[in-house]
Amino acid sequence: MTTKIKIDKDRIKERLKNQQEKASSKSKDPKDFTIFKPTDEGECSFRAVIYPHSPDPACEPFPERFYHYGFPGGTFYCPSKNEGEDCAICEFVWLRLTETKGTDDAKEWSKKLPSMCMLIPGLARGREEEGCKFFRVNTREDKPSDNYNKIYKWLTEDEYDGWMDSDKGFDMILTYKKPEEGQSAYLGRAKFMLSGIDLARTNSKFGTKKEYDEFVASILNVDEKLFAKKTTEDSYEVLEKFEEILTKKARRAGVKTSDSELNKSEGTSASSDKQEDKPVSTNSEDIDSKLGSLGL
Repeated sequence: MTTKIKIDKDRIKERLKNQQEKASSKSKDPKDFTIFKPTDEGECSFRAVIYPHSPDPACEPFPERFYHYGFPGGTFYCPSKNEGEDCAICEFVWLRLTETKGTDDAKEWSKKLPSMCMLIPGLARGREEEGCKFFRVNTREDKPSDNYNKIYKWLTEDEYDGWMDSDKGFDMILTYKKPEEGQSAYLGRAKFMLSGIDLARTNSKFGTKKEYDEFVASILNVDEKLFAKKTTEDSYEVLEKFEEILTKKARRAGVKTSDSELNKSEGTSASSDKQEDKPVSTNSEDIDSKLGSLGL
């Protein structure tokens, strides 16, 4: 005997609607699918090319930028460290650093100061259909990372001449592994951590010249499309959202907070700056001086 099940059309429609909403809510932000992320442990082959939007590619083949992390909206271009202009994010962080000097909170706030990275455009082997990716090399201004130094070795030593040539260059070999216990705290939501980079020792053609030219033409301008520069007004909006997050976290933790406690220096909060239309005054020299005075 066959049991007949009556389809609930209204519930089926609702289920389809929910699925469509989930699909439409998937991020369309270029940085969410343009920054290279490994899909598994082991080695990945990555073919680097010179960044076509560089004003001087012979001297700067890859863009090097300073960004803030940990704020609503993700990676945030720092006008202070990149261009010596006022940065509301820097001003906000430095106020919190001076208020929390000598505490563990100060160490946490210091992580929100601008960080340096190199962005290398290229093609991920086996994932060519995904188009251009940017391999991010994290470093420090005062202490270049090992990977950063290795990239410069490839760029400056005769042994590695032409490693980015379209027809006879070498692939980069990126090795990833799962983080060990305790390391995941530094990786956010990342499932794998970079454990090494090298160059493949066999020639690997990119493709035809036409394919190469089309690929280079598809590379995004990092300052316009990837991590676009923000206006001061944009910065204030980000800081207001961030203050709301801090307030909610404090309330959940049972800590009594108020706007005055979050912004102890009168007239220096993000909201008051916005209302009074006062420009921030932090520049790169101020930041370097303050870093030294705080021992960070």
